[in-house]
Amino acid sequence: MGETKPLEHHAVEIMTAVMGLLIFLALLSSLLRFVPNLYGQFLGWLQSWHLGAFPLLLMILFILLDALLVGFIAFTIRRYSELVSSKPHTAAPVAPVNPAAEIQLSWKNIERLIESQSQSDWNMAILQADALLDNTLKNVGYAGATMADRLKVADPNQLPSLDRVWSSHRLRNAIAHDPTDQHNRETIISAVNSYRAAFRDLGFITDLSPDTPIPGDAPDNLQFQ
Repeated sequence: MGETKPLEHHAVEIMTAVMGLLIFLALLSSLLRFVPNLYGQFLGWLQSWHLGAFPLLLMILFILLDALLVGFIAFTIRRYSELVSSKPHTAAPVAPVNPAAEIQLSWKNIERLIESQSQSDWNMAILQADALLDNTLKNVGYAGATMADRLKVADPNQLPSLDRVWSSHRLRNAIAHDPTDQHNRETIISAVNSYRAAFRDLGFITDLSPDTPIPGDAPDNLQFQ
C-alpha cells in the first residue's frame, strides 16, 4: 500500500493549484488588455476564409472552456474546505478537579473573613460557608432543589452535625434576608464551626476536636483530605 499523504500536503497542493490558476488568469487578463483587437481581428480573419458557422462553433467552444474553468475553481475550493473541516481537532486534556483542594482554598477565604473586624465580612463568611457546603452536598449525591431539601434527606448517621448545620443554615437565611441585622462574632464563629463539622463528617476535613475554634485560635493540625 502507498504511503498516505498528511492533510497538510493535500492543502499545500490545492493551494498551489489555485495560486497557479489565479496567476494564469492574471497573465491572460494582462495580455487581453494589451491586445484588445486581437479577438476581433481573429474573427475577421476567419470570416475572410468563408468558413460559415466555424466562428460560432469556436465561440461556443470558448464558452464551454470558461464553464469548465469556473467548475474547476469551484471544485478546488470545495475540496479544500472538506479537507480542512475533516482535520481532527485534539481537545486539550482536562486536569482532574480535586474537590478537597477547592474546599481548602474556599475555607481559607472564609477564615480570613472571620478574622476581619467588619460585621459585613462576618455575614459574608456565613453565606460563603453555606454555599460551599451546599455545593459539596450536591457533588456527593444529596438530592434536592435547595440546601434545605438536601438537609431534609440527609442521614444523621452519615452527617452527625446535621442539627448544628440546620441552625447555621437558619442564621444564613436571616442574614440573606436582612444583611443589616447584627450578629455577634461568637455566634458567627459557632455557625462556621458547624459547617466545618459537616465537612469533617463528609471526610473533607480532619482535626482533633469537633469544636476547635477557628481564627485566631485555629489549630495547626487542621488538615484537608
